[in-house]
Amino acid sequence: MKANIKLLAVTLLALSAQAVFAQNTIDSCGTVITSSGTYLVTQDLINTSGACISVLGATDVTLDCQGYRLTGTGSGNGIWVDYSSIGVVIRNCDIYSFQHGLYYTGHGGVVEYNKLVDNYHGIRLSHGENNDVRWNKGNDNSYGMYIDLSRYNDIYENTFHRSAHGIYCHRGAGNYFIANQLNLNNGRALWFYSTCSNNFIWHNTANLNANGFYVQSGSSGNDFYMNVLNRNDSRGIYDGAGDATQNTYEDNVCQNNGTEPSNVTGACK
Repeated sequence: MKANIKLLAVTLLALSAQAVFAQNTIDSCGTVITSSGTYLVTQDLINTSGACISVLGATDVTLDCQGYRLTGTGSGNGIWVDYSSIGVVIRNCDIYSFQHGLYYTGHGGVVEYNKLVDNYHGIRLSHGENNDVRWNKGNDNSYGMYIDLSRYNDIYENTFHRSAHGIYCHRGAGNYFIANQLNLNNGRALWFYSTCSNNFIWHNTANLNANGFYVQSGSSGNDFYMNVLNRNDSRGIYDGAGDATQNTYEDNVCQNNGTEPSNVTGACK
């Protein structure tokens, strides 16, 4: 009797483990994810309209493209995560030629190890809170990363090169931008457009862009610390206020920029 009970317990434990670690596969665009679980893309996908993959109202989802490529036609979304989704992880996706390569509005998630090429927005983070965006690479997008109405996100160790603009922020607050590489962009490496305030910009590199950091009037309370901005066509740092009364600048290195290191006295050493 005891042996039978033990065998039953082991069997139930094994079935439970299978359920927890069950993996779902994706082999076509138009997939909509609404349930928790791990989802694996198993081949390159071509999208013709709408979103290739959508995550809607789901919690604790991991979407792993395993390095496969999602290709669009210049419109729609490569991957769309809606506002009601929580704890969604997107990783290892190569996303080409969409309006929004990865459009993320969820909370408490992770976006990592993705490659974004030839999209209007490589990554768009909109209304997102408490997400980690890390170790992504983007080039030849209009905006490497576009942030709006998002707060308390950690955006670190990403690479956005050869785009119109590297990172753009509009109405974002409490975000950490750390150790990102923003080089060879045709416009601004980092662009704080309007009321992008109370953020932390530490240890980033912006070299060989048309402009380095461009902070428009109305964006205030930001802390710029130990960034490197060299050989940009215009200034290393531009602040629309014209001084350091709105934002804090400390130990930034700005060398061999075209116009001047910065229009703010003391912003660069």
